[in-house]
Amino acid sequence: MRPPSDDDSLLSVRSAVIIFSSLFGAAAVGGLTYLATWSVPFAVLAGLTALAGAISRLSNWIGRSR
Repeated sequence: MRPPSDDDSLLSVRSAVIIFSSLFGAAAVGGLTYLATWSVPFAVLAGLTALAGAISRLSNWIGRSR
């Protein structure tokens, strides 16, 4: 277990990378879904689903520092 640091950052670099990458992927999925279906609710649903899946998958793939 790491001792608490004196860093004043709101998020760790790992969390910021995971969130930014997931948002980018979800925006791409939502945009492509909208272009394919011309349905805003369906595109939002697809984007949110992609966001949840990407956060889950990336948090497992990007290891925590020990």
